[in-house]
Amino acid sequence: MTPTPQQAQIIDEILQRQADIYIVTAKRGRGKSALAGLLAKALDSALSAIGRLSCKQRERIILTAPNKSAVGILQDFAQNELNFMAPDELFLRIQQTPEYFRHDWLLIDEAAMIPLDLLDCLTSAFKHVLCTTTIHSYEGTGRGFLLKFMANIDRTFRYFELHKPLRWAEDDLPERFIDDLLLLDCEDRLAQPAYALDAAVNIMPVSQSALINSGKIADFYGLLTLAHYRTTPLDLRRLFDAPRQQFWLAQSDHRLIGCVWALEEGGLQDFALITDICRGIRRPKGNLVAQSLAFQSNLPQACELKSLRISRIAVQPNWQHHRIGVRLIDEIVNTTETDFLSVSFGYTEVLVRFWQKCGFNLVHLGEYKEATSGCYSAIALRPISPAGMKLAEKAAWHFRRNIGLSFHPLADQFEFEPDWRLTDEDWAILQNFSNFNRTLSSSLAAIRRLLAISDTQECPLLMSYCTKQPNINMESGGKKSWLTQCRLEIQQLLQKHEIDSNIKHGLK
Repeated sequence: MTPTPQQAQIIDEILQRQADIYIVTAKRGRGKSALAGLLAKALDSALSAIGRLSCKQRERIILTAPNKSAVGILQDFAQNELNFMAPDELFLRIQQTPEYFRHDWLLIDEAAMIPLDLLDCLTSAFKHVLCTTTIHSYEGTGRGFLLKFMANIDRTFRYFELHKPLRWAEDDLPERFIDDLLLLDCEDRLAQPAYALDAAVNIMPVSQSALINSGKIADFYGLLTLAHYRTTPLDLRRLFDAPRQQFWLAQSDHRLIGCVWALEEGGLQDFALITDICRGIRRPKGNLVAQSLAFQSNLPQACELKSLRISRIAVQPNWQHHRIGVRLIDEIVNTTETDFLSVSFGYTEVLVRFWQKCGFNLVHLGEYKEATSGCYSAIALRPISPAGMKLAEKAAWHFRRNIGLSFHPLADQFEFEPDWRLTDEDWAILQNFSNFNRTLSSSLAAIRRLLAISDTQECPLLMSYCTKQPNINMESGGKKSWLTQCRLEIQQLLQKHEIDSNIKHGLK
């Protein structure tokens, strides 16, 4: 297992420890994982020698990756079983003992598959870090990862790229064919013009067929890949054949500097279907935001009205922070016939500020962190028509009155006064929760309002949960059984309050 000349050169430079963080990227089949394994082997030998000559604690080598089963090649070249810790496990250890790894090495395989916030946390806890990742692959990790990750690094770092293929010959025809077919290297071919203050910017809508047939599809997809490093060939397929899509381009001197990919939602006329969506009984394909608002916020109008969901928005790096994104959204508002715009994104303060500048208001926060971004999902709306304005105001009101009574980890960031009044919508939510259709988190604000006017002995399980006391029943009987009992508690309490389920059916 001898390194290639380029691998050997990179390993020698890393062993000199002239930087804190080292980044190695390569297209598939260039020996990236082998390099990481060979480095681990060299480090282990060097650290063993130092340990024999010094009484200092020996530096450890920790390996992490999104998928443990994918580090086999790395382990083989290391010729020693490295200490593997999953990213979430490693994160918890760092939270518990922040200084535990301050003298150690961290090897991260396929770093671009780890959410950036988590990646920043992991790398900051170690003295030296090697990040390897595949670029131009079908997983969708491209140079967009490098732009975002390296922009956040506040320590010394070095960047290397492996070029020569090891599994096949250079200029391999099948590899080139696949690259061209799936536009895997289109971000490298994308022209990146410098920003010019006096440059004219033209923003216009373009149809799906025009985007594909005009030859702009490569630049469009390349910009998406550059801005969203999880863009994959599945997205390319959707661009070609998915229905109900709309596109906008921002160009300067005939060069693409920004774009929006939007999906049509809503316009449902099947009242029975909308009722089942609100009750959590059905979840038909599509209409992501419309269905979420109907179910989470008890807003059936979200499914009835016509809306556009901003699926992707991208701006050239040199043109960012010059209101190109804001102008794209404004052009959509001025040229489209729809009731409101929506967007679902991973919640960060930076993204919230951007969408607020675009005229959107936050109306929902997801219960769990997204695997792709490591952030809680958020939904924001920008109304266009009077009906859209009414819906957006109601959704924002629902969010303001409920977030303070939730146990959401981000609730403390909002300074809305808790509203303890029980409304007809609260009764409807409680009825749906008791009928096994709504989740606990989406019903919690209404539950807490009901408990506030109830005897503490009437709902012992939910009372202990809402006061954040340890719950023996949940630990011993399992969460599913515990949740069933909680639903029964609410059902009995509703019967006591004489709520007519035929009236309070969840669609107020």
